[in-house]
Amino acid sequence: MITITEELLESLLYEEEGTALDFKRCQYPFAGEDDDTKSELLKDILAFANSWRRSDAYILIGVEEVRGGRSVVYGEDSHLSDSDLQQFVCSKTNRPLEFAYQVHRLDGNEIGVIVIPLQERPLYLNKRFGKINAREVLVRRGSSTGVATPDEISRMGAVQVAATTRPELSMCFIDPDSREPLGTSGTIEVVNLELPDEGDIPDYGTASLGPYGSFDIPNANRGFYRDMARHLDHTCGFCEIPLLVENRGGAPALDVTLQAQIDDPPRRVRLLDESQREERPSTSFYAGLVRLPFSKDQESFRIARAGNCWALERAVGKVQPKADLIVRGLLLGASEDTTVRIAVQLFADNLPDPVKQDLHVSIKTARKAMTLDEILSFDRKGA
Repeated sequence: MITITEELLESLLYEEEGTALDFKRCQYPFAGEDDDTKSELLKDILAFANSWRRSDAYILIGVEEVRGGRSVVYGEDSHLSDSDLQQFVCSKTNRPLEFAYQVHRLDGNEIGVIVIPLQERPLYLNKRFGKINAREVLVRRGSSTGVATPDEISRMGAVQVAATTRPELSMCFIDPDSREPLGTSGTIEVVNLELPDEGDIPDYGTASLGPYGSFDIPNANRGFYRDMARHLDHTCGFCEIPLLVENRGGAPALDVTLQAQIDDPPRRVRLLDESQREERPSTSFYAGLVRLPFSKDQESFRIARAGNCWALERAVGKVQPKADLIVRGLLLGASEDTTVRIAVQLFADNLPDPVKQDLHVSIKTARKAMTLDEILSFDRKGA
């Protein structure tokens, strides 16, 4: 179902008629009318479907245009049946025409809204109906309707071919386990630990012999307690936000790069790449030596603070057509509750311009004090 909000309708009232908008003071005559009369509605739907535009087209019924101001909502009591219209239009066109008739309330009145999304063109009638000739391509030009020229029809086909042979990128959040897309906004929760100063955290590696004194444990990781404090800070204070890059186009997106900016004048936001997260330490000195380092070949986020904002960059690689790719490794935290806007740009070698998109994350924070005794107890918890 095509969703139309009250905010969208309100904004349309301030626009003028054109290739994506028309106002009708009264309902189209339809039920019981002759073919010539019914073809007026069909003509308008066809013309908008074929029009040169970048967004959905709308016909608002029960509204009178006011140029330079807010159009007047008179309302409409008689509404057309969407199912009857679908059968009427699509039984006559060369391919199914996507549109919808919906009823909405505005200024306390009901209005009819016909919405016509962008779709494959040209659309025309297989046989003459009413005032519309067979195979005649109608098109909306400005606020008027006319018959498309051969050149216009040729360009419609060329644009359609181009649309199927280029990548079409978008981005959202995703649950990496279920692979369920989670939209472009979400909420995470982090816990900010109040830790002792590192200078107050002692070395690890001394064992007590009771009344006989103590001795140094061989091969001990002397910085174990301090490493554990940093590990706890990263584990509790950051949350990963997996991202999904989708390519809905008909061609692969080549050498995709993700760039993003987060405005943060209050300096509340904390960012890490997964490669910078402190792993759970071991009490053994040798365990740290054999731990595999983060692979240079593995992609990571390059994160830099620039004035009042964070700048991020990550190589994504090739995204096949009609496929998606999960991008992991970005860790986000904050010193207090805040909402951040991640202004994303996706670049590809075979896209003339970057794809721009905004993601929003609400960060909920809590605080917890951790004592030195709690940190010192971790050597007895299987570390």
